[in-house]
Amino acid sequence: MKRKRYLTVVVLFILLAVIFSGCGDTKNINADPTPKATATPSVATPTAVPATEAPATAAEPTLATTVRYVICDVLNVRAEPVFSGTDNIIGSCVYGELIDVVETGEDYYKILWFEDGYDYAYVNSGVAYTSEEDPDKMESAPLSTADPNGPTTTMWILSVTRLRSEPKFVGTENIICELPAGETIEVLEEASNYYVVKWPEAEGQLAYITNDPTLVSRTDPNLATPAPEAPAT
Repeated sequence: MKRKRYLTVVVLFILLAVIFSGCGDTKNINADPTPKATATPSVATPTAVPATEAPATAAEPTLATTVRYVICDVLNVRAEPVFSGTDNIIGSCVYGELIDVVETGEDYYKILWFEDGYDYAYVNSGVAYTSEEDPDKMESAPLSTADPNGPTTTMWILSVTRLRSEPKFVGTENIICELPAGETIEVLEEASNYYVVKWPEAEGQLAYITNDPTLVSRTDPNLATPAPEAPAT
């Protein structure tokens, strides 16, 4: 009886020993002791698309212009290069004003004129109206030494023309008087851009007028132009 009880105790002891020997931290013998790196998801980098260059824009042609100064009191600006009458007058420029000339004709300047829907206009190209020089800086030409009693050539005034005491045709300080259209003047001498004339109201005195052909003529404008003869048959 005691032997059985003893065996039972031994068996129980062995069982308890087995049970307690299996307790503690459980380890996975298959586990890799080296920590595994976490996989980084692959991100596709977009390929840069080269910027498309804008097509080159053709440069606008540059319009060549020449600057001139207005040297008369008022210069009429016209829609066409016809300088008689008033129907085609579209504006005016005053003394000292600048104009941009794009074309030179026989008796006109074509100018830039951005008013009232126009791009271009026309002014008289006579030397009495405009100059390349600033009128406030222009100097008078030397006074003439012509003999007041010398031979003369009669000329006709076509449009109101100013008679001056010196050969400087800008401003108003040297104006003697204005000669109306149709009047005659006795010319003693011709210079590059003016005539030396007898001063009508002062015996023995010299005066000066512009030689602009639109203002002064060598022929009487009242004389009818003879009709050309018919060719002989």
